[in-house]
Amino acid sequence: MGWTVRRGYWYVCFFGFACNYMIRVNLNIAITAMVRTNAAVSASSDTTGSCVVTEKHAGGASVASLVEDEANFLLLRSERDTTLAAESNRTNGTREQDGAGVEDQSLFLWDSHIQNFVLGSFFWLHWTSQIPGGILARTLGTKTVFGLSNLAMFIISFMLPAAAYWDHKALAALRVVQGLIGGLAWPSMHYLVAHWIPPNERSIFMTSYLGSSFGLALSYPLCGFVIDLLGWEAAFYITGAIGVVWYLVWMYMVYDTPDQHPRISVDEKEYIQSALGDTVSSKKLPVPWGTILTSVPVWSTMLVQWGVGWGLHTLMTQGPSYLKYVYGWKPSQVS
Repeated sequence: MGWTVRRGYWYVCFFGFACNYMIRVNLNIAITAMVRTNAAVSASSDTTGSCVVTEKHAGGASVASLVEDEANFLLLRSERDTTLAAESNRTNGTREQDGAGVEDQSLFLWDSHIQNFVLGSFFWLHWTSQIPGGILARTLGTKTVFGLSNLAMFIISFMLPAAAYWDHKALAALRVVQGLIGGLAWPSMHYLVAHWIPPNERSIFMTSYLGSSFGLALSYPLCGFVIDLLGWEAAFYITGAIGVVWYLVWMYMVYDTPDQHPRISVDEKEYIQSALGDTVSSKKLPVPWGTILTSVPVWSTMLVQWGVGWGLHTLMTQGPSYLKYVYGWKPSQVS
């Protein structure tokens, strides 16, 4: 089989999902270069600056045990302070050799609480736009909803560095907007599938959704390389620029129905219309909410999806920071 419009749609949808995820995760890598290491460590040290009385102490353990634990705690803290001092001296020495001589003011003094606040902000309202995304697609079409929601995310990506320099709350606010708008994209794709893809081809076409995994896998090494080469701000600019290029291709290639497409062949158009038949209807059907909400398979699927999403997004969001603060890796290494 030669090239068809449907095949072209698979590629443009695949890379659309990839770009969507690149914008979703670029901050996860960039933040490892945005924040000073000692800022996060000092925040955690504040919570360990006093002796922790364990259960055995509360129960009347010997003074010797308490002294031993306190000695171990002081030893660990001393080792940590020595390590931080050595790292600070090494960093300052490198900067002096480079002619800087002063601490890099582009790095933010954000403790772990602020970092988690910023990283998690994308998901605060992301879930609320899932159903509206499908409804809007029926009214405006997938071309508009999927295209513009992604474009808005790309444009906001260019604004994130300036927001970060202004205040971490401004950065979080823009990430909330990104998440809210980004939630429209995924359900809007179902409208396109219903009007373009014959039932016997849908299982193959739905693999285009795996573009999200491709985007995730690509953005980590890409952002790490870009950050080491051009600085952390470039991670937002590069991923945003890639997305804008994708949007231009999307707007040229995609139409909501075969009847609207000016370049589709007559044979392909007739094949799609014949294969779809009466599967596409504008008639409003009743939704069996009672059956859905009392279905064990439905709740089982929801539970599994919740668990998968929790694990994936925890690793995706916190993984780079963990590798930086625990193992001391650079952005190119954590990616």
